[in-house]
Amino acid sequence: MSENLIVPPGVFSGGAIAALAVGVMSIASFQFLPVATLPFGVAALVLGLVSRRALRADPSLRGARLSLAGFILGIVGMFLGGAVPVLLMLLWRFFGWGD
Repeated sequence: MSENLIVPPGVFSGGAIAALAVGVMSIASFQFLPVATLPFGVAALVLGLVSRRALRADPSLRGARLSLAGFILGIVGMFLGGAVPVLLMLLWRFFGWGD
């Protein structure tokens, strides 16, 4: 009975792992190198989408949650890299900081 409960481990998708790694780099780069945040975010978003498609095509692969996390971190990285600087410039202009 216990031998039926044993599930062989599957192979993690390399694209899912890469999506998560690049997504984390997009968030971390906002503090150290803000110029790289937007490209890392776009790369994480694309890698997350591509890996999710590969995971649907091959059911033996694992890593659906990793690719989803990379996708979400990519969206957050794109927001940080694109919208936050624009909002800060608008606030700077509106409140006249530095004058």
